[in-house]
Amino acid sequence: MMVVAWVSAFVLSLPQSFVFRVVEVSSATTPSFQQCAPLWTIIQHEIDLRWNALRESGQLTDELHATIMSESESLGKWETLYNLAHLLFVFWIPTLIIVTSYSIVICTLNSFSVLHGSNFSTTLRQTVRKISRSHRSELSCRHKELHNGLGRS
Repeated sequence: MMVVAWVSAFVLSLPQSFVFRVVEVSSATTPSFQQCAPLWTIIQHEIDLRWNALRESGQLTDELHATIMSESESLGKWETLYNLAHLLFVFWIPTLIIVTSYSIVICTLNSFSVLHGSNFSTTLRQTVRKISRSHRSELSCRHKELHNGLGRS
């Protein structure tokens, strides 16, 4: 089971190595620095730069605008798919496994408690009755001894 967990964790973490990249961020107002960013953010930034350059130069036609918007929408669909898969595999599926496991443990313990609890209470009642009978007979014998003078020292 541990091997399956480790192999699954490795396989499910592989997309992270393809999705994230380190990029150099620089602008006229801030010093340059490196940042880890998802691939679609980098591509969307490049699309925005291309769109702004075409618009400022006056070369942005309706056809180019439609193409750029189509690329951007396609990128958004991949990002949504990745985010849903990531949320499922990192949060919801492990949460479901944990809740299911704890529920099974609680039900199992509860079934032992119910099954053995009734036997335990029955056994406890029988033991109390035996003790009570033996105590009564012991008291009765002790009473007779005291009454007959045998209990005197």
